[in-house]
Amino acid sequence: MNKIDITIISICRNNPEELEKTLNNIFRFNAIYFECIVVDGSTNNECKDISNNYNMHYIAQSGKGIYNAMNEGAKVANGRSVIFMNSGDCFHEQFDLALFVKKHTQDLDKKIIFGNTELYYKNHNRFNTFKGYNFDKQWWLNRLPCHQSIFCPASYLKSNLLSENLNYSSDTLFLKKAFHINEHVYYPNLISRFELGGVSSRPVNVKQTIKHCSEVILVNKIQGNMNKASLYSKQLIKLLIIKVIGYSS
Repeated sequence: MNKIDITIISICRNNPEELEKTLNNIFRFNAIYFECIVVDGSTNNECKDISNNYNMHYIAQSGKGIYNAMNEGAKVANGRSVIFMNSGDCFHEQFDLALFVKKHTQDLDKKIIFGNTELYYKNHNRFNTFKGYNFDKQWWLNRLPCHQSIFCPASYLKSNLLSENLNYSSDTLFLKKAFHINEHVYYPNLISRFELGGVSSRPVNVKQTIKHCSEVILVNKIQGNMNKASLYSKQLIKLLIIKVIGYSS
């Protein structure tokens, strides 16, 4: 039996419409190149019912929290490389998984492969692109690709699961360590498209915003009271703007 090239893991919780959107996007690809795993932390069966319509591996989450769910998916991944495309996230319409696998078949289980991302909110969008970027020593400490556009060797992920002691920044901590340890290659194309509004990009209330900022300071080793105050101010302003203009998923 041939080794599966890519494992795509999607996390969901009580959001069947977003999950169906993501699964429809994933299953436009030829299934010979990937397996799909859904880890469901829902309190009802709506996401499970959606998952049953696809040829995939469904897991009812046994623990709590998004990082626990990501780890549960990683533990059973059979692919050479893993990408997290959580419910609501999508591969970009320009991305061709078959071409990607053929181009990087020698790298999948050895290197991190990352690319560009289109981010959008309502009628506005921007691009997180690394075209022309100066990849100097330890460049990832200053700027990371979006996890929706990162393929990570499964062997590394399984041996270095995400910390479940953090609520907002465990993926950042994981990626900084992963880029430091692993060889990585830039795929100069759009890989994913996702809506701003996840747990790390959409503040919910003041308490969660402050806790999020505290984790960011810890993970990124931010020094100086002015820098810390600037971070808190930006996040609280973001929370205020979202409360004023509203957010619709």
